[in-house]
Amino acid sequence: MAVLMLVGSVMMACSEPARAPGPSTEATPKADAATSAPMTAIDAMAPGTTTPATIDVMPAPGASPPTVDAGVTPPTTPPPGPEVPDAGITTAETSSPGPEAGTPPITTPPVTPTAPTETVFEWTLPTPNSGVELIQKGRDGNFYFTMPRVQKLGRISPAGEIKEWSLPAGSTGPDGIAVRFDGTIVYTEFLKNRVGLLSPSGVFSYLPLPPAVLGPKRVMVGDTGDIWLAAYTSKHLVRMSFEGVVKQLSIVLANAGPVAIAQGVGYIYFTLPDSRQIGRLSTMGNGYAILPVNFGAPIDVAGSADGSAWYTTTAGRIGYLGTTTPTEVVVGGPTATPSALGQIVTGSSGQMWFANVSDRTLYNVAFNPAGHRATTQLMSPPFDLAEGANRTFWYTSPTTNRIGRVRY
Repeated sequence: MAVLMLVGSVMMACSEPARAPGPSTEATPKADAATSAPMTAIDAMAPGTTTPATIDVMPAPGASPPTVDAGVTPPTTPPPGPEVPDAGITTAETSSPGPEAGTPPITTPPVTPTAPTETVFEWTLPTPNSGVELIQKGRDGNFYFTMPRVQKLGRISPAGEIKEWSLPAGSTGPDGIAVRFDGTIVYTEFLKNRVGLLSPSGVFSYLPLPPAVLGPKRVMVGDTGDIWLAAYTSKHLVRMSFEGVVKQLSIVLANAGPVAIAQGVGYIYFTLPDSRQIGRLSTMGNGYAILPVNFGAPIDVAGSADGSAWYTTTAGRIGYLGTTTPTEVVVGGPTATPSALGQIVTGSSGQMWFANVSDRTLYNVAFNPAGHRATTQLMSPPFDLAEGANRTFWYTSPTTNRIGRVRY
């Protein structure tokens, strides 16, 4: 049975008084004094080298073949990359523990993608072995993604036009990505301990972080437009304005740092893979709850319209979190071999969608975890998902260095 632990969050807001924490068996955490002062964005630094817009040589089915920018030679298709990462960062600079420390996820060997169909189509990225990982849809209809092995951000249009941006010199990651309402890309650099911004015009800048906040991993733009960070190393959840003013600094647990983060109805949900737990933070500032994952460690989490949360685990299970007790089932049925699962997202229809790396399939589920079903088999093993227009999902495949689109 899950054990519900309510502890107070440390609130930092100019317009709100401090709230008394709820009962707890742990000592009440204190905010770092350095975090109480308002902060402003650092002036835009000189941008790093920007790769000209590059278009893959494979147009989308039914679309007119795009024209490659002058001076850009379309690259040949690179060989398949290494195994799907567990949302960690791959760089020689660090000896720090990875974000998904704890039980390692199930992995599958590299594979060769299958042929495209009218339902599924994929584009090979211009930069080989990029480690393409997380993907988000912008309000402009384009999709933005991370390439942490080569320190780049990318964009793909619904027609398959690809553009890449190199991060400023000396950068690491990017590790997390979100897109603001105005089109600004927000990303994190775990090793450099900073939050970067890429404007629609292609200018890089950084937001300052309080000295107490270390190791930002995933980032999210909330319903109000504020930026939420999961700071793995310092074990914080951080809410800050777009100008860099910290509004809320919540210390999570002494033995686990948050990695994935998602917006829910009245809550922010987050994963604690090191302690095999899911957390739920009230956006009203009245504390949070920590609940154990029954099998494996959580990989990703998403909030649903009914106020619940869904998550994937390293034990090949899909989980549902209502108010107190999580429910988890093996993907494929009780007797199925545990699958390597990827990210999970909330669809516009209210259903949850998640990626199964093992069988290259997109799944959906609603109301009951046991009711999950396979929809379409993809060309490459999927990792992260983003919903597009006209009943489509876009996905990343680190294994084959591709981005795909599937119609369902």
